Amino acid sequence: MAIIMNAKGTSQSNFRIGKRGSRIYGTSDAPSDVSNISTGDLWFDSSNTLLKIATVSGSSVTWNKLTVGDADTLDSINSTSFARVDTDNTFANDITITGNLTVNGTQSIINTETLNIADNEIVLNSDLASNQQATANAGILVNRGAESNVYVRWDEGEGEWTVNGQTFSAGAFVGNLSGNVTGSIAPNGSANTVRANTLIVTGSTATAKFGDDAKANFGAGDDLQIYHNGTNSFIDDAGTGSLFIRSGTTYFQNLAGTKTSIQTNSGGAQQFFHNNSVKLATSATGITVTGTVDVNGAYSLPTADGSANQVLTTDGSGGVTFATPSVTASGSNTHVQYNDGGVLGGESSFTYNKATDKLSVKNLHITGVLSRVQDYGAITQSAGSDETFDYGAVTGDDRRPTSHDSYTVAEANALSGLQSGDMIFVSNETGGATMAFYDGTNWRRTQDRAVIS
Repeated sequence: MAIIMNAKGTSQSNFRIGKRGSRIYGTSDAPSDVSNISTGDLWFDSSNTLLKIATVSGSSVTWNKLTVGDADTLDSINSTSFARVDTDNTFANDITITGNLTVNGTQSIINTETLNIADNEIVLNSDLASNQQATANAGILVNRGAESNVYVRWDEGEGEWTVNGQTFSAGAFVGNLSGNVTGSIAPNGSANTVRANTLIVTGSTATAKFGDDAKANFGAGDDLQIYHNGTNSFIDDAGTGSLFIRSGTTYFQNLAGTKTSIQTNSGGAQQFFHNNSVKLATSATGITVTGTVDVNGAYSLPTADGSANQVLTTDGSGGVTFATPSVTASGSNTHVQYNDGGVLGGESSFTYNKATDKLSVKNLHITGVLSRVQDYGAITQSAGSDETFDYGAVTGDDRRPTSHDSYTVAEANALSGLQSGDMIFVSNETGGATMAFYDGTNWRRTQDRAVIS
């Protein structure tokens, strides 16, 4: 074995170590003496800090930077001191990389207790092209050993950040928050103020929950309050003004939504139900009732109309029905009709003849004053010839006299029911027939006021 080297004090700027045919050069200038260089010789390029390998072709030599294809040349180099690209490497000492580190593998494992990253953003899913649709979730997963792992993840399916069932604690939070929140949203338990335009709770099972006696208050003075006291639910309009419930159509229903009690319609009928059946509805002309109308429990109106010209009648016990009134006349068509035990009655002794315009009464009983006034017009010879007044026999004291009556003195003194000023004709007065008037006590002759005798 031969060792060729530059000794101290020599003027040569390069050195060579090795036996003839296999050499290692160290210089800033590339070795060019082809007669002394063979393919496979190594050159430490001190000016570029590179290790190069020689390829000799004819009278020229090419120094190539050592690559993976040259791995066989490095098999004898200690892998704890040099990085080998053709095999796994483990370094016992610290490594500092001043340039960029690019890892193109599918997995990078960092077993360290402290990880310091100077960059203010960590990009996940960076290999997704700008013209591709994101489909995979992305986030940070925490391995918790024997317990379930936890994560903070962007859910592409929901389009939201998710925390898998754990408490999310934040000293100050600005933005959209979904999931379970334990404790006060505002720090230090102070009153919570939502400064966003809208507070939205989404999800098919999402709820905004208030405990018993906890109120949802609206208005600067808590004017509208909605709450449940553990037994009943309340909507209190505690402020001034009125409570407006606005909707095109409003339904009051049972909890299951299967039965309606009240239905209001904008500009239409307002309906009231019994067991999901409409019983009362308003209309443009009034109201419509379906079924029975009960009035104070005393009677119920019929549920169907009667026939033409029928009237409502009651039996006095709450039964009201339609019936045809009994108006059938009794007797002949000349009989005057009168109440005869609750029905119409007629008698031949009490008639009115329309053809002759005469009223006929068999027995006329008068308890008051009976008088007749007749305008005869011009007095003629036949005046009064067609007037007949048959009052029957005057008996008893129940008939007052008129100036047409003629009495004897005894008959005149037997009359009753007289009034001062009544006048009669006395046919057998002592001084001769005369007219007499009644002064309230006696009948007196008109010519000398003497009492008749």
